[in-house]
Amino acid sequence: MGLKLDNIKAAYGDNVVLENINMEIKNGLINAIIGPCGSGKTTLIEIITKFQKPSSGTVTITDNQKIGFVFEFPDQQFFCATVYAELKYGLKNKKEEKKISDVLKMVGLDDDYLEKNPHHLSNGEKRKVAIAAILITNPDMIIFDEPTVGLDRNSKNNLIRLMRILKQKYQKTIIVVSQDIDFVYDFVDYVYILYDKKLVAEGEKIALLSDTAQLQKYKIIPPRIVSLTQKINEKKNLQLDYRDDVNDLLKDMYRYVK
Repeated sequence: MGLKLDNIKAAYGDNVVLENINMEIKNGLINAIIGPCGSGKTTLIEIITKFQKPSSGTVTITDNQKIGFVFEFPDQQFFCATVYAELKYGLKNKKEEKKISDVLKMVGLDDDYLEKNPHHLSNGEKRKVAIAAILITNPDMIIFDEPTVGLDRNSKNNLIRLMRILKQKYQKTIIVVSQDIDFVYDFVDYVYILYDKKLVAEGEKIALLSDTAQLQKYKIIPPRIVSLTQKINEKKNLQLDYRDDVNDLLKDMYRYVK
């Protein structure tokens, strides 16, 4: 176990934002928290990161794990005039400054960015610097809040590759909060669905996100590849398995046709 929430409730006066949240996020997985606007995702993350306290309930973080948080809008995370200063701020002492170049390389940037103003970079570059600023503190768990906002498809693919590296090579636990269901379906392991202030469903990605009736019940548009697979199965009277890569889906179709 890495993170556990027991009977979490959040309220502002009579306005209940979350209630009866019980969930456990295990170490070593890429997790997603999804749900429509107003479902309580932001408040839940603020409680996990201790930006606010729950009205009741407990949050347990095992083994003194450090949690890093990448903001939805990177500009809100920056407060230094250069990338170098932004990254240096997260270091404990001057001897660790060699880590700055290392974390930049991890996110796909080089030392040419060190003297640039992070506020003047492109959306994709800002996102990378924001992630680097968190990585340099070496957290055990990293939370990404709506990480695809303002990113094109290529930048999204780069982000997916980075998250996979963080999980597989550096054993980081990842939590992605997102309404970008196709992005989530591409690469996460486990999914939690919030709806109407409650945790209403959780499970392995393909099993949960291929249940289109349940997703529609919770006002979530199914992933496009899931909808496509269902249409193919219906029109061609096939039983193709759900895939998270369209190339794998095409290979399955070819096998049936052949």
